[in-house]
Amino acid sequence: MRAAATAGNSQYASFLGQLNEEPTAAQLEDWARRHAENSDAEQALLDAARQHAFDGDHERALELFTEVHGRSGEQAHAAQVGIAEQLLALGRSTEADEQLAALRDALDSAAEPDLDVYADVAVMLDEQQRSEDAIAWCDAGLVRSCQPADASEEGILPSAHARMLLLRSELRREKGLEPDALDEQAEEEDERSRQATRQLFEALAEAVPRQRGLLPDDGATYNAVILHWPEPEFTAVRAHWPEATELYGEDYTHYCALLQREAQGYSDAGAARTVIVHGTLNDYDAYSRSTGKDPAERQTRRDYGEWCAANHPERTLAWPPPRNGPCWCGSDRKYKKCCGSPSCT
Repeated sequence: MRAAATAGNSQYASFLGQLNEEPTAAQLEDWARRHAENSDAEQALLDAARQHAFDGDHERALELFTEVHGRSGEQAHAAQVGIAEQLLALGRSTEADEQLAALRDALDSAAEPDLDVYADVAVMLDEQQRSEDAIAWCDAGLVRSCQPADASEEGILPSAHARMLLLRSELRREKGLEPDALDEQAEEEDERSRQATRQLFEALAEAVPRQRGLLPDDGATYNAVILHWPEPEFTAVRAHWPEATELYGEDYTHYCALLQREAQGYSDAGAARTVIVHGTLNDYDAYSRSTGKDPAERQTRRDYGEWCAANHPERTLAWPPPRNGPCWCGSDRKYKKCCGSPSCT
């Protein structure tokens, strides 16, 4: 489960950061009830619902998603996506379709289209093996979009428009359909995104440290080592060092997309081998103390990642993983349907 943790330095973010492990659904819901007047209470309930769904308790997840939707707040549309997903998981497809039809009507009639919701529904339907419906939602969102498929402010993450283009093209290709004009746009967007990534990381290629113990340092090749904070650690790191938010972003999904693009960038720039190493805050603190390095410095985190790759092979993964294998981010989804899918990064 990926708790949003989008509240910056709010009480909710502080609560998540103080936990030494991934929060349980009960902990998230308890926080929401005790802070009912807090602006992040809805987000906490939404995260609790998602955790219940991840744990397989779809009935309880449905109850919480329904409660959040009933509040008609900022999370109402996201909650309605969750309602439909839980109904599908429970085999109540007719009710799920009714929810999606109501959501579609609301989105289609909104003055300002919420393209991210169109994209999220399309991804969810793809995961439910409903590719035709996923394509239809991509088409609907693209009709509402007046934006070109520009990258986000980070320069390498696709917009909702681009996510829908890429997912639509991916699904149509799997179905063996002839490419159309939108598929051509998707191909252009994919190349634009890859080019932006290559340009961003070309300058880093020379500076990537050669990792002892992985490949011989023969001067002809180098290895890229990427430090990944798993979700509970990600929240804790941001709570310890708020300045890390500028580098990592406020959302774990967004953070994983950045790392995926970083790995692709190193690969495109000529890295002989790219690995992702999972860090822990306790281990990092011990490393900082033993080396006398400042834990708040970005370079210390880079050095720690290289140290982990050399000393903790059990926490080091070769990138990319097999397409049908589990994703490196810890979502328990297949890589091709998670960080390895263009529509998810």
